[in-house]
Amino acid sequence: MTFIKTGFLILTTAVACLGATAASALGQTAAFNFDDGNAPADQGIYPAGASFTISLNLSFAPGGNVTNLAGLSYYFEQQSPLAPFYFSITNRDTTGSQFTFFQTPHPTYPQAFTPSNPSDLGATTLSGAGVGAGTYFVANLTVAISPSATPGTYIIENTTANPKKSLITDDQGHTFAIPQTTYTITVVPFAITSINGSASQGITLQGHGVPNAVNRIEGSPDLSPGSFQTAFSVTPDQSGAFSITDMSPGTTRFYRLAYP
Repeated sequence: MTFIKTGFLILTTAVACLGATAASALGQTAAFNFDDGNAPADQGIYPAGASFTISLNLSFAPGGNVTNLAGLSYYFEQQSPLAPFYFSITNRDTTGSQFTFFQTPHPTYPQAFTPSNPSDLGATTLSGAGVGAGTYFVANLTVAISPSATPGTYIIENTTANPKKSLITDDQGHTFAIPQTTYTITVVPFAITSINGSASQGITLQGHGVPNAVNRIEGSPDLSPGSFQTAFSVTPDQSGAFSITDMSPGTTRFYRLAYP
């Protein structure tokens, strides 16, 4: 077991000389699939400060120099824009995966994208034996967005260039580069922009949230710790704008917007 893992780590530095042969291998595939639980699976809309989870799967078919799938090596990076960097991986959950002999057994979190995360998040099978063609669950990765992230569109992807090239290996030590797979993040404006009205006639709140999704308006009578509770929900339109009236605000209520 130790030999296989050590051999894999050494081979990752030599992948450049194998890349041309592996890339042209007839019928051989190794492709990541992302699924965040919402359609479309490879993109999501979030406010700054939010976290989300991507289920990472790998589709594999032999046909070239890699005869089976014994393990993989991978990192993630912010591909566009190149800076500033607002994303980090805060957890890797491999429950249910066959690949649990980790390249980095205890990575420190957060794994910030600057532009790529520092630690290899891949693993081999515990036995070191490879598996055949199929689609395999790798891990659930939790990604955090910095509260300072500005609204806009961002693209994250698995790394494809040395020295952090994502690749697979078989139980003979052969390697094959994993092609680029992207996940698109749209960070949207997220704030209550106006509060008008009275306790007797209702308080109207307007603002911007995650479009076409359930956002929560939380209320507190006094701003004390733990006092904010969900008052009601609102679904902004496709532009993210919303307007809603609280008909029972009480004599004093503070508001904040929350998601999900």
